[in-house]
Amino acid sequence: MVARFYYVVILLSLTGCHQQSNQAIKNEPNVNTDSVFTSILNQWPKGTFVYESNAGIYTEIWERADQELRGQGNFIVQEDTLFSMKMHLVEVNNYIKMFYQVNRQNDGKETEFALTNHTNNRFTFENPFRHFPSIMTYELLGDSAIHITERGFKDRKEETQDFVVKRKP
Repeated sequence: MVARFYYVVILLSLTGCHQQSNQAIKNEPNVNTDSVFTSILNQWPKGTFVYESNAGIYTEIWERADQELRGQGNFIVQEDTLFSMKMHLVEVNNYIKMFYQVNRQNDGKETEFALTNHTNNRFTFENPFRHFPSIMTYELLGDSAIHITERGFKDRKEETQDFVVKRKP
Protein backbone atom coordinates (compact mmCIF):
# COMPACT_ATOMS: atom_id res chain seq x y z
CA MET A 1 0.00 0.00 0.00
CA VAL A 2 2.85 2.38 0.88
CA ALA A 3 4.63 1.69 -2.40
CA ARG A 4 1.38 2.09 -4.35
CA PHE A 5 0.70 5.50 -2.79
CA TYR A 6 4.24 6.67 -3.46
CA TYR A 7 3.87 5.44 -7.05
CA VAL A 8 0.65 7.46 -7.47
CA VAL A 9 2.24 10.63 -6.15
CA ILE A 10 5.28 10.25 -8.42
CA LEU A 11 3.06 9.45 -11.39
CA LEU A 12 0.84 12.47 -10.79
CA SER A 13 3.82 14.76 -10.43
CA LEU A 14 5.35 13.46 -13.65
CA THR A 15 2.17 13.62 -15.69
CA GLY A 16 1.24 16.93 -14.13
CA CYS A 17 -2.46 16.41 -14.68
CA HIS A 18 -1.89 17.24 -18.34
CA GLN A 19 -5.17 17.48 -20.21
CA GLN A 20 -4.87 15.97 -23.67
CA SER A 21 -7.79 17.76 -25.33
CA ASN A 22 -9.70 20.99 -25.08
CA GLN A 23 -12.99 19.29 -25.90
CA ALA A 24 -15.85 20.03 -23.52
CA ILE A 25 -16.28 17.63 -20.65
CA LYS A 26 -19.87 17.26 -19.50
CA ASN A 27 -21.35 15.67 -16.42
CA GLU A 28 -24.41 13.46 -16.42
CA PRO A 29 -27.48 14.88 -18.19
CA ASN A 30 -30.73 15.93 -16.52
CA VAL A 31 -29.12 16.56 -13.14
CA ASN A 32 -30.27 19.46 -10.99
CA THR A 33 -26.74 20.71 -10.44
CA ASP A 34 -27.85 23.44 -8.02
CA SER A 35 -29.11 20.95 -5.44
CA VAL A 36 -26.22 18.52 -6.00
CA PHE A 37 -23.64 21.29 -5.71
CA THR A 38 -25.27 22.71 -2.59
CA SER A 39 -25.20 19.22 -1.08
CA ILE A 40 -21.50 18.87 -1.90
CA LEU A 41 -20.70 22.29 -0.41
CA ASN A 42 -22.51 21.39 2.79
CA GLN A 43 -21.20 17.81 3.07
CA TRP A 44 -17.56 18.14 2.06
CA PRO A 45 -15.41 18.09 5.19
CA LYS A 46 -13.32 21.20 5.72
CA GLY A 47 -9.96 21.19 7.43
CA THR A 48 -6.64 19.36 7.22
CA PHE A 49 -6.46 15.69 6.23
CA VAL A 50 -3.35 13.49 6.25
CA TYR A 51 -2.17 10.17 4.84
CA GLU A 52 1.09 8.94 6.39
CA SER A 53 3.23 6.15 5.03
CA ASN A 54 6.86 5.05 5.14
CA ALA A 55 7.32 6.86 1.82
CA GLY A 56 6.20 10.25 3.13
CA ILE A 57 3.25 12.35 4.21
CA TYR A 58 0.42 13.50 1.93
CA THR A 59 -1.73 16.36 3.22
CA GLU A 60 -4.94 17.86 1.83
CA ILE A 61 -6.46 21.05 3.21
CA TRP A 62 -10.06 21.91 2.24
CA GLU A 63 -11.98 25.13 2.84
CA ARG A 64 -15.13 26.75 1.54
CA ALA A 65 -14.75 30.06 -0.24
CA ASP A 66 -18.09 31.61 -1.25
CA GLN A 67 -19.70 29.20 -3.72
CA GLU A 68 -16.75 26.86 -4.22
CA LEU A 69 -14.48 24.48 -2.37
CA ARG A 70 -10.73 25.06 -2.44
CA GLY A 71 -8.10 22.49 -1.66
CA GLN A 72 -4.35 22.24 -1.40
CA GLY A 73 -2.46 18.95 -1.63
CA ASN A 74 1.19 18.32 -0.73
CA PHE A 75 3.37 15.23 -0.60
CA ILE A 76 6.45 15.61 1.57
CA VAL A 77 9.32 13.14 1.76
CA GLN A 78 11.52 13.88 4.75
CA GLU A 79 11.60 17.68 4.49
CA ASP A 80 11.30 18.01 0.70
CA THR A 81 7.99 18.81 -1.01
CA LEU A 82 7.87 16.29 -3.83
CA PHE A 83 4.42 17.20 -5.10
CA SER A 84 2.09 20.16 -4.59
CA MET A 85 -1.26 21.00 -6.18
CA LYS A 86 -4.25 23.29 -5.85
CA MET A 87 -7.79 22.03 -6.32
CA HIS A 88 -11.14 23.73 -6.54
CA LEU A 89 -14.65 22.41 -6.95
CA VAL A 90 -17.13 24.73 -8.65
CA GLU A 91 -20.37 24.83 -10.58
CA VAL A 92 -19.83 26.22 -14.09
CA ASN A 93 -22.70 26.62 -16.57
CA ASN A 94 -24.78 23.89 -14.88
CA TYR A 95 -21.83 21.49 -14.69
CA ILE A 96 -20.02 20.54 -11.52
CA LYS A 97 -16.26 20.47 -12.06
CA MET A 98 -13.11 19.76 -10.10
CA PHE A 99 -9.98 21.55 -11.30
CA TYR A 100 -6.42 20.51 -10.44
CA GLN A 101 -3.33 22.67 -10.86
CA VAL A 102 -0.04 20.92 -10.18
CA ASN A 103 2.99 23.10 -9.42
CA ARG A 104 5.64 23.16 -12.13
CA GLN A 105 3.48 21.04 -14.47
CA ASN A 106 1.32 21.65 -17.55
CA ASP A 107 2.58 25.24 -17.97
CA GLY A 108 0.55 26.26 -14.92
CA LYS A 109 -2.74 25.30 -16.58
CA GLU A 110 -5.53 23.60 -14.69
CA THR A 111 -6.88 20.18 -15.59
CA GLU A 112 -10.65 19.79 -15.56
CA PHE A 113 -12.64 16.81 -14.28
CA ALA A 114 -16.45 16.80 -14.51
CA LEU A 115 -18.84 15.21 -12.03
CA THR A 116 -20.27 12.14 -13.77
CA ASN A 117 -21.79 10.17 -10.91
CA HIS A 118 -22.82 10.81 -7.33
CA THR A 119 -24.57 9.27 -4.37
CA ASN A 120 -25.14 10.75 -0.93
CA ASN A 121 -21.45 10.73 0.01
CA ARG A 122 -19.59 9.51 -3.10
CA PHE A 123 -18.62 11.77 -5.99
CA THR A 124 -16.95 10.63 -9.22
CA PHE A 125 -15.19 13.08 -11.52
CA GLU A 126 -13.89 12.13 -14.97
CA ASN A 127 -11.69 13.44 -17.71
CA PRO A 128 -11.81 10.88 -20.55
CA PHE A 129 -8.96 12.64 -22.38
CA ARG A 130 -6.38 11.70 -19.74
CA HIS A 131 -4.58 8.42 -19.27
CA PHE A 132 -3.97 8.40 -15.51
CA PRO A 133 -5.85 9.36 -13.55
CA SER A 134 -8.88 9.78 -15.75
CA ILE A 135 -11.37 9.00 -12.98
CA MET A 136 -11.22 10.43 -9.45
CA THR A 137 -13.70 9.26 -6.83
CA TYR A 138 -14.08 10.92 -3.45
CA GLU A 139 -16.03 9.05 -0.80
CA LEU A 140 -16.75 11.24 2.22
CA LEU A 141 -16.46 9.21 5.41
CA GLY A 142 -18.31 11.60 7.67
CA ASP A 143 -16.22 14.66 8.47
CA SER A 144 -13.25 12.62 9.68
CA ALA A 145 -11.88 11.09 6.46
CA ILE A 146 -12.00 11.05 2.67
CA HIS A 147 -11.44 7.85 0.67
CA ILE A 148 -9.82 8.80 -2.65
CA THR A 149 -9.71 6.39 -5.60
CA GLU A 150 -7.81 7.19 -8.79
CA ARG A 151 -8.37 5.10 -11.93
CA GLY A 152 -7.07 5.18 -15.46
CA PHE A 153 -4.67 3.53 -17.87
CA LYS A 154 -0.90 3.30 -17.78
CA ASP A 155 0.97 1.41 -20.47
CA ARG A 156 -2.41 0.18 -21.79
CA LYS A 157 -3.18 -1.48 -18.45
CA GLU A 158 -5.94 -0.37 -16.15
CA GLU A 159 -4.57 0.99 -12.87
CA THR A 160 -6.39 1.75 -9.63
CA GLN A 161 -4.86 3.50 -6.64
CA ASP A 162 -6.73 4.31 -3.48
CA PHE A 163 -5.98 5.75 -0.07
CA VAL A 164 -7.73 7.43 2.84
CA VAL A 165 -6.82 10.86 4.15
CA LYS A 166 -7.84 11.31 7.78
CA ARG A 167 -8.61 14.49 9.67
CA LYS A 168 -5.54 15.79 11.42
CA PRO A 169 -6.12 15.77 15.17
